[in-house]
Amino acid sequence: MSTKDEYLVLEDVVRNTFAGSVWSHKIHEKQADQYAKKYHTMETINIFCASLTSAGVVGTILCDEMWLKVITAVLSFVTIFCSAYFKSFSLQDLIDKNRSTAHSIICCRNDLVTLLTEIRIRTGTPEELTEKYKAILEKLNEAYASAPTTTKNAVEEAEVALKDKEEYTYSDQEIDRFLPPHLRRGDNTAC
Repeated sequence: MSTKDEYLVLEDVVRNTFAGSVWSHKIHEKQADQYAKKYHTMETINIFCASLTSAGVVGTILCDEMWLKVITAVLSFVTIFCSAYFKSFSLQDLIDKNRSTAHSIICCRNDLVTLLTEIRIRTGTPEELTEKYKAILEKLNEAYASAPTTTKNAVEEAEVALKDKEEYTYSDQEIDRFLPPHLRRGDNTAC
């Protein structure tokens, strides 16, 4: 196999790993967002029901209405359910684990972009660049091995974000807005 072919094969493999890392990062990001939304919803319900339960207890002391006792008891059970749910399923831990995994994957993804650049401009031999790839792949595999599970909903949200909303796609004009003037491409996209 010629050296040129070796670079092309390596580039294809790295590009495939890069695409997988983009997807994995987005899925864990969306999973963390889902858990955070659920956590905040449950927390709001818990606070609301606990407040109404306290008001209901005071109300039953002041008046002896059966409907007030029933509502207070139901609100109390909802509060207990929320507290038990928080105790049984640590949503905050799941949020943190998914965000940590997403962070680890994005670091590897950035390394893969650098490696793709090095392959394209041939800053090393195919063997040297393959060794760099293996080191990045080892870090990426560690992130995957310790990653929490994700749900189908997170995958679907990631698909919408990446395919429909193009969240990881930037135009030259968008990139230029973030760069100092001397690093902008402007209308000229040639280097």
